[in-house]
Amino acid sequence: MKVLIVDDEQANRLILQAMLKKGNHEVIEACDGKQAVELFDENRPDLVLMDVMMPVMDGYEATQIIKEKSSTEFVPVIFLTAITDEDALVKCIESGGDDFLTKPYNRTILQAKIAAMERIRLLNHTVSLQNKELAEYHAYIEREQEVAEKIFSKLMQQGETNLPMVHTYRESAATFNGDIFLISRQPSGVVYLMVGDFTGHGLAAALGALPATQIFYAMCNKGFSVEEIVDEINDRLKNLLPTGIFLAASIIQLDPRLCRASIWHGGLPDLFKFNCSGRVIEKIPSTHMPLGVLASDNINHGIEQYHLDKGDVLLIYSDGLIETFNSEGEIYGEDRLEDLIQNLPENCENNISEIVRDLNSFRQGSESHDDVTLVEFVCNDDFFEPGDSLYETDLQPKPKEWNLAFSFEHDILKNYDPIPSLMNVLRDIQGLQKYKEDIFLILSELFTNALDYGVLQMDSSIKMHEDGFDKYYKERNKRLSELEEGWIKIEISDRKNGEEGCLTICVEDSGKGFIRKEESDNEKKENLRHGRGLPLIESIATSLNYNKEGNRVEVLYEWR
Repeated sequence: MKVLIVDDEQANRLILQAMLKKGNHEVIEACDGKQAVELFDENRPDLVLMDVMMPVMDGYEATQIIKEKSSTEFVPVIFLTAITDEDALVKCIESGGDDFLTKPYNRTILQAKIAAMERIRLLNHTVSLQNKELAEYHAYIEREQEVAEKIFSKLMQQGETNLPMVHTYRESAATFNGDIFLISRQPSGVVYLMVGDFTGHGLAAALGALPATQIFYAMCNKGFSVEEIVDEINDRLKNLLPTGIFLAASIIQLDPRLCRASIWHGGLPDLFKFNCSGRVIEKIPSTHMPLGVLASDNINHGIEQYHLDKGDVLLIYSDGLIETFNSEGEIYGEDRLEDLIQNLPENCENNISEIVRDLNSFRQGSESHDDVTLVEFVCNDDFFEPGDSLYETDLQPKPKEWNLAFSFEHDILKNYDPIPSLMNVLRDIQGLQKYKEDIFLILSELFTNALDYGVLQMDSSIKMHEDGFDKYYKERNKRLSELEEGWIKIEISDRKNGEEGCLTICVEDSGKGFIRKEESDNEKKENLRHGRGLPLIESIATSLNYNKEGNRVEVLYEWR
């Protein structure tokens, strides 16, 4: 080792020099603290033997300077002292000394201390090299993650990200966010929302978001139902993800023309539905297992239907919000969130900002240990009165002559919604992308009416009660599961009329039919909560006609 001896007495330096040279150490000598600092800069010794009391600069000050100059490496300093006072020895250590050797010197003890310091120095050098390598590797990983995160974000942002009726807040606990928020708005104004929370956070949690995102947008654009989107995403995640990683999610379809929200809610905290005054109307609990846990044969595909009025708000969030802790170990909790919602300012334009402000006030600067996602959907004028089509195409379809006929028996009706498949057939044969929302509305409403009121013989008056929608759909699901007979036939054809196409859709069911009658004004007012489908069809179609029995309906839809 290269050893710097610092002592104002030459005799002491000679004694130490003799001891050190027997151990084959290289020796440098300084007579005071100032010279010691200068020689340290010139020679960079491996060890310093420092006297305490010296002229010009004492050992305490010199040691402090040497330690500052060697901050990136470990250079041990052993104090040489005749002092036995405990306070003085403590001061040696406090000024940066690593050990001390009392006078007179003992060669064996000196060699033992030097050997111990050498072991510590080498260990420190090894750790420093490892830390440097780790820092370089960490920087490399961070660069890689930044690039991957940018690509990941681009893939996730395929939908409408600036809809005026949607407010969001997202916070990541790592570079990658394991929560997902997807939104797709169709030309008719129908909005699909998906809020999801993968197990854990970071890259492992985010990887499953890519297939879920691709499936969601592809199926929304093709008009698939919420149940079928749930089924497809669950299948993909079940086959792709390892055991223990799954997706808690809420998938919602919001239809402004039907004033209806169709909700599949699995694994996320309770969803809040409240009006513009902030009063909580409903807490919608999770009734399903998260996606990717069960095989599709065992998953519950059922959705809940909720009526929407102007000013209603849906609040969906991941558990990172209510599981946030403050510096005192207290949890934010669902009760605090519900109390806050009930006391929000009336007609607040952005409830998210109020919730985030309260969250930040609660945690008092503490960092979140989980991803936080908060989504607010406001049923405002922009939702109920959508503007022009959001999607335009240069490939305008030309009228063609064709005819299709389908028949669905009871065993198919129990487990299968044929409308998305029919929409795909129409797209492949005729195109009609520009008109797909109108056609989807016509087909889905006619099919639903044929199934509910024809095959299942449901009574729509159940919906008139305060909890009527819940009772109605529970009874509907019960009858559907017990269905043993019945059928629905669908015929679709198109014919040319110059540059226009005349699309005819006929739906017939095995039910007893009904006799239509004109409703009084009072009856119309009472039916505001249901029965909106047929008037909507009449408003977009050229004509709508029933047969005498009322179990076959024909709609003519002209398009250019």
